[in-house]
Amino acid sequence: MTTTEPQLVWSAVLRDLSKSMSSSSFSTWIKPLKIESIEAVGDGHAIVKISAASPYVAEQAEMRCYAQLKQIIDRSTGRACDLTFNISGGVGNTAVKDTLSNENGSQSNTIDVQPIEEEDDNHSNFINRSKADNKTHPTYQNAQINPNISHQTGPSNSPLFSPDSSRPSRPGSKKSSATSDAPTLFSQAQIRIPTVDRHKLAAQKAHLREDYTFDSFAVSGSNEMAHAAASAVAASPGQVYNPLFLWGGVGVGKTHLMQAIGNTILKNDPDTPLTYCMGEEFLNEIIGAIRSKRTLEFKEKYRRLKVLLIDDIQFIAGKDTAQEEFFHTFNAITRSGGQVIMTSDRPPYEIHPLEDRLRSRFEGGLTIDIQQPTFELRTAILLIKSQKMGLDLPMNLAQIIASEVESTRKLEGVIYKLHSAHRFQNKPLDEHLVREVLGNESRPVISRKKLKPSAILRAVTSHFHVSASTLRGPSRKKDYVTARHIAMYLLKSELDVPYAEIGHSFGGRDHTSIMHAVSKIENEMADSSIINQHVNAIRSSLSAM
Repeated sequence: MTTTEPQLVWSAVLRDLSKSMSSSSFSTWIKPLKIESIEAVGDGHAIVKISAASPYVAEQAEMRCYAQLKQIIDRSTGRACDLTFNISGGVGNTAVKDTLSNENGSQSNTIDVQPIEEEDDNHSNFINRSKADNKTHPTYQNAQINPNISHQTGPSNSPLFSPDSSRPSRPGSKKSSATSDAPTLFSQAQIRIPTVDRHKLAAQKAHLREDYTFDSFAVSGSNEMAHAAASAVAASPGQVYNPLFLWGGVGVGKTHLMQAIGNTILKNDPDTPLTYCMGEEFLNEIIGAIRSKRTLEFKEKYRRLKVLLIDDIQFIAGKDTAQEEFFHTFNAITRSGGQVIMTSDRPPYEIHPLEDRLRSRFEGGLTIDIQQPTFELRTAILLIKSQKMGLDLPMNLAQIIASEVESTRKLEGVIYKLHSAHRFQNKPLDEHLVREVLGNESRPVISRKKLKPSAILRAVTSHFHVSASTLRGPSRKKDYVTARHIAMYLLKSELDVPYAEIGHSFGGRDHTSIMHAVSKIENEMADSSIINQHVNAIRSSLSAM
């Protein structure tokens, strides 16, 4: 089957869903809908426009019933369909609106499409009688197919209707050879395929940013391995590095690389079931599904995916229900040959509290640490972003900015401010303007007057997801010891709290133990990017207080 009349497809939908859904759900979410049009897109694909009586019904029907509707419509049309939900504009599902033209000008008519149930001697001459009727209805000679599908303006020489050649004729019925090969109303020959960027449409549905591609990603030694791994996954999803776990500090390019994988996969195959979501969104969605008793729909939405991109996976730590559901989702996707890509601000072994079975799966693929961008990389990022915005930023100015600003997020903010001042205030793009903008982009400074030791302890416990009693307690578990030593270091470096006082705050420890902890963190910051990222992240949270 290639294409089918909208009302016949909708009849199949109503028939199947009335049996599989509860009567209340069927009456509330399905009966108010209508198929407005079916537009063929290339070979084997179509866009189906479904109209609803109100925005609320459209939103809820898409959220609750998309998968069921798509399955039946795909089966009925013989195509892989993308469903779009719109507010009803008065188009019913029993009529196809055609724009008709005649010698006197253009006019709009609605042609009722009735399926031909049988063929007999009276029906066999249907086409010939239609031609004869055209003498009194000349507009039929120049009828064109649905203007939403076709933009043909010239006359059509083929009959508007012809017997369905795919249905066997009754014994004894006669079929004219002149009309047996004529294209039918919804044949491929009659449908004019519109220009649709299917990759862009698929990326929007998957919540991907169009500008996050490999071409716009600057590569240097700090992210070279992550870029290579991401490129390999995009070329062969589900076959290499599964799962791919990218971690690093704020603004190092984790989300960019992850979405670049998704954009590449959808560019190669727009029909790939793929979605991107934040860890917090996944958590909120499962909570909402439990409250509204829609857990089965939630499970079907995620477990049918071939590629799952989940950002900031650390947000599910300590959430038992979310971890349970993600565990089964992870297994369902990977067992079916799908790909899972995750990002986090810390490696799997530092995510607490996280179930061991999840941690083992996170570590079962490839885990890559993306370092903070180097001076050279920051300069390249500035040149790429400024070029994209149409700002001709000289190399020497880019280097000045890169030497002053380390955060890639702030680099983008500086470019926006330069672009605005240069374009809208007509200021020359020179070193003076750069210094002026950088003067408003000074690095955050922690105010010691406002900062108290309790605030540092709260920031550390929040960052490491540990309790205050654990932080002060005697546990020698590695993660707890690291958090405890960093808290001691920050108390000394930011507030200059005496060693003895710090020791008293941590269960009466000797001041020499505190000195050792502070010295250890100072040495590790020089050698370990992980410790640096922890300290910088906590300092950033303190500066925002």
